[in-house]
Amino acid sequence: SIQSFDINQNGFIDIDIEEQITNYRIRIRDNGCGIPEDKKKLIFVPNFTTKSKGTGLGLAMVKNIILSFGGHISFESEEGKGTVFTIVLPKYEYKIQQEKENEQD
Repeated sequence: SIQSFDINQNGFIDIDIEEQITNYRIRIRDNGCGIPEDKKKLIFVPNFTTKSKGTGLGLAMVKNIILSFGGHISFESEEGKGTVFTIVLPKYEYKIQQEKENEQD
């Protein structure tokens, strides 16, 4: 998020964590430059970067980690206005309960 700001921009990053019945929802919102339409489909692709010194592994790794915990990540972005990433992760206790129920079946 911090990389999405222009040098003279008065930017903000807002993080909201909501506990739901079976999971946690984390929203990371900024008022940066946003993601252009033609780049949105590539944002989680390994080695995709818009930066001259970037590796393009950051968001791809984040997505893989979140998926490995049974969660998911999505985003909404408007060019010139900012981006909101939403991460949903299952509660650990709930995941264990589900696994026990699946073993009994």
